[in-house]
Amino acid sequence: MQCDIDSTHFLMDFDTTAHMAAFISATPPFNTFVTSNGKFAECVPQNGLLLHRVIGVTQTGTKQVELAASPARYDEVMENANVSLTRVGSCQSNDFVCLGVNVDGTCTRAKQSIPIYSLQNYLDIQCTNCFLGFHTEVFFQMKITLWKLTLLSGGLRNIGINAGTVLDLTSQAAWSAAIDKKYDLVQQLVVLKFNIGPIPVRIWFEIPVEIKADARFSENAHAQVGVTGQLNIGDAYLEWTPSSHWVVHKPTPSFTWAPVLSGDANFYGHVDFAIIPTLTMHIDNLFDYSITLDPTLHLDIKGQAKAVPPAAKLCADLSYDATIVSNAHLTIDIPWLFIHEDKSWGPTTIMDTGVQPIASKCVATR
Repeated sequence: MQCDIDSTHFLMDFDTTAHMAAFISATPPFNTFVTSNGKFAECVPQNGLLLHRVIGVTQTGTKQVELAASPARYDEVMENANVSLTRVGSCQSNDFVCLGVNVDGTCTRAKQSIPIYSLQNYLDIQCTNCFLGFHTEVFFQMKITLWKLTLLSGGLRNIGINAGTVLDLTSQAAWSAAIDKKYDLVQQLVVLKFNIGPIPVRIWFEIPVEIKADARFSENAHAQVGVTGQLNIGDAYLEWTPSSHWVVHKPTPSFTWAPVLSGDANFYGHVDFAIIPTLTMHIDNLFDYSITLDPTLHLDIKGQAKAVPPAAKLCADLSYDATIVSNAHLTIDIPWLFIHEDKSWGPTTIMDTGVQPIASKCVATR
């Protein structure tokens, strides 16, 4: 089989004229769909699936047929359906889905150091232990009745995150920096592949990451400061029905932190730092759902170099605030009565902790 660039025309070669004639007879335009999730790889679009409605069949040779087709949605194919799927990702099992930012194979440690900012020998900020490792239940439920969507529910349940934000800070006298970068630290990750009858469906994630930092230093010194932690978020998912429309299930967070601090007694500065991932769950041609987690760490570092030895020490006040913003978009047809109101939901803030203290910590210095 051959196809054009956008997979709307297909040339199909048959081994016999009888097989070709049988195919033409069994492929009435507008009532036939063509689908493949790998057999004809050259004709599968970049999103990895092929689901098209046949709109024309033309014999172009003694054993060749050209199909004209247009992209189709699942609700054009399924009259009635009831689909319920769950995939559990646990960072403590041997077979798990690791949705992570800069995580190693265990989903519990940083894969590598992340350079944040460097200005010759004057200022250097490295994120030496920065990562987010999500362990969560990914789920999806859908009901179609008489070609129309009657229930859709999907998102993340029992979200837990292994996290680390530990910074290496080096400054020469008074310097400041403001950083806002987008990092391609996570590629697309397919967590489920399945078929509804002959129709292929995937659940897959994208996790773009933004890193923000605002740092001010006033001495020639070095410090390592930050936290590791366990972030228990809870649930974050949506449900849609024609009667109740969008219903959001909000997180109930609880965080546990362990401060990290070492360095010179003459270090003095302040840092606001955030790793901001957006977890976007795609269910092909059905539903897109995303949550943006923004946990901002506030570090107020005050050295006490003038204390009489051995009392010299480095101290830090650590606090945080965290928000989750969620949004969703239906890519499946819904009754016309709700299509303008309910096709999209959000963005809406579904969690906001406000500024919360972590700890005040002091350590002895050399």
